[in-house]
Order: sequence, then C-alpha cells, then structure tokens
Amino acid sequence: MGFVFISHSSREDRTANALNNWLIAEGHEAVFLDHVDIVGGDEWEERLYTELRRCRALIALISANWLASPWLHS
Repeated sequence: MGFVFISHSSREDRTANALNNWLIAEGHEAVFLDHVDIVGGDEWEERLYTELRRCRALIALISANWLASPWLHS
C-alpha cells in the first residue's frame, strides 16, 4: 500500500488518531501522523517536508481550525 500523510489541525488530534488507527486496521502500514511519528529532538519542519515528498496519498482533515492555520495550507 502507498504511503499516506494525514494533514490536520492539532485541535483535531482525536479525529486524526481515529483515522490513523482505522487506516492501519485496513492494512495501510505506512501512515504518517505528526504527533505520533515526530519525537522530541527531531527536526520537525524538515521531517514534515520529507514525509510530504514521500507520500503517495494525502488526507486533509479540513475544518475551521485547519483553514485558519498558515502551516496547513501554505
């Protein structure tokens, strides 16, 4: 299965977690979710761009919070 990147506002972490768990349960072994996959000390911004270039599918959890964030649609 292709690599999936989940884009979301941190205010929708619960929904993003549920989606991540569902994708894994459906057999997607390569899912990137920032607050799960980035650990303290990581170069987080570089890691995000690396994972975006690597992904084959991007799922955007679009909400008012997502739309208000300059990071999520720039």
